[in-house]
Amino acid sequence: MMERTRGPRQIQPPVENKPALQTNVFHALRGANTALMPIFPYGAAGELVPAASIMWGGPNRDMSAFNHTNSVDEVAICFASEKSRLRSGFVHVGARTHLVGNFFEDMSDPDILMVIVVTQRQAEEGIPQGETLGFLCDNCQNPLLVHEFSAKTEESAQAAKTPGFHPPLETLTEGAIVLEPFNESEVARTCSKCGTVSEPFPVSVWGWDAYYKNMVAAERGRKQLLARAAEAAN
Repeated sequence: MMERTRGPRQIQPPVENKPALQTNVFHALRGANTALMPIFPYGAAGELVPAASIMWGGPNRDMSAFNHTNSVDEVAICFASEKSRLRSGFVHVGARTHLVGNFFEDMSDPDILMVIVVTQRQAEEGIPQGETLGFLCDNCQNPLLVHEFSAKTEESAQAAKTPGFHPPLETLTEGAIVLEPFNESEVARTCSKCGTVSEPFPVSVWGWDAYYKNMVAAERGRKQLLARAAEAAN
C-alpha cells in the first residue's frame, strides 16, 4: 500500500515586493492585445502565471492550429463559450504535448466566442523549463517548423535585476520571433512530405507580434526612464 507523506499545509505569505493581486478576467481582456495574455506581471521562478485568451469570429479571423509542448503542467478553465468545442465551466489539465487551436467549426461566424484562462506554475529556481512550438502543413499536418526554447532566458535573468522588471511570457515572444522569417519564406512553408505550400501562420490573429513589439518598446522606455533618472541624480 502506498504511504502518504504528510506535512504542514500552509500557504506561505506573499513575497514583500510582490503582493497578491486579483482581477476580473472579463475586464482584463478588454485591453488584451494577444491570446495567452498574462493577467498579472509575475512570471519568475516558482510563480503562478495565469494567461487569458478571448477568441471571437468574423472575416479574416482564421486561427489555424499549432503543436505545443511545455515541461510544466497547464490548467485550463473556460469562463465563457459559444459554438466552441469547450463548454463554459470546463476545467482541464492536458498532456504536456498538445494541439492548440481548432476550437470552432467556422472562425468566420461572428457569433462564436470563447474566454479561457490557462495557468502554469513556473519551474523553481535552478530547474530547467522548456517549451516547443510546432507549426504544421495545412494539408497533411506534417511539421514544417519545430522551435524549442527555454522559458528561462539569460536575457530575462539579467533584466530581472532592473527595478520593477517582470519577465515576459516567452511562449509569445519566441512565437513572434520565429514566425517572422517562417511567414516570409515559401520555402520554409513548403511541405517536404506532400509539397503543399502552407499559408503564413496567422500570428496577428493570435496577437503574438503585437505583444512582442509592445514588450520591446516598453522595455526601451523603461531603460530610457532609468537613464534619465540616473542623469538627474548626478
